[in-house]
Amino acid sequence: MEKNFAILIISDAIFVFLLLYFNFTILAQIPELRLISTIITFLSAFILVFPLVLYYYREYTRLRHIEEYFPIFLRDFVEAVRGGLTVPLAFKAVSKNDYKELTPYIKKIAARLEWGVPIDDALLSFGKEVRSKMISRIVASVVEAHKF
Repeated sequence: MEKNFAILIISDAIFVFLLLYFNFTILAQIPELRLISTIITFLSAFILVFPLVLYYYREYTRLRHIEEYFPIFLRDFVEAVRGGLTVPLAFKAVSKNDYKELTPYIKKIAARLEWGVPIDDALLSFGKEVRSKMISRIVASVVEAHKF
């Protein structure tokens, strides 16, 4: 997602630069076209700001969905462990459920546990990947509780 964001910003900036260059070199010199020049200036500002707003809104909704489904995931995971499954098997079983935006992260944790990565490392890397303060705090608490 970060690579796409960088490409978006660069292409957006180039387009706005060219639009403003055209605006100030050609259109601003002709008095009859000053209104068009003003419209192009506002259009350039909109083109520059809109993708950024859209990106941050999509990131916000992604985090909101993850934080909404995380307690449901934890409940399902705890029920699987109470049912007698080991932690890696519980993650594997729970990863088959649909948790919307959270599902790819759970599948990644299950795959890491299957490869033999310690649960503490898998959970902490999950907390970093999600980029949510709330999830990171909960994961840190779970890791500390798991140590005892």
